[in-house]
Amino acid sequence: MAGSKTAPRLSLKLKPIAARYLPDVRSLEIEFENGSSYRYPVDRLDFSRWDGNAYIPLEPRPTDAELEAVVLWPNGDIVEFENIDQGFEVAQLVSELIR
Repeated sequence: MAGSKTAPRLSLKLKPIAARYLPDVRSLEIEFENGSSYRYPVDRLDFSRWDGNAYIPLEPRPTDAELEAVVLWPNGDIVEFENIDQGFEVAQLVSELIR
């Protein structure tokens, strides 16, 4: 999947239950089963595509319209921007916010 690179798998104690894009603040919001939520600025995400040899950044950066279709995979591990075929591990996003 584009936007994903090989990295150690992290796990979360809380289960993600929903995800949405907030265009007013250009953030991805992930909601967890205990009612908490995390927001991640989408402009910090590594939007890229594989060209057969290397990952290349998506240029121009995705628009609000391209980011509006967000899906949380059934297992809660991945959040995907469907319109641009980009997926990111929820545990990785949360770990970057709490560093």
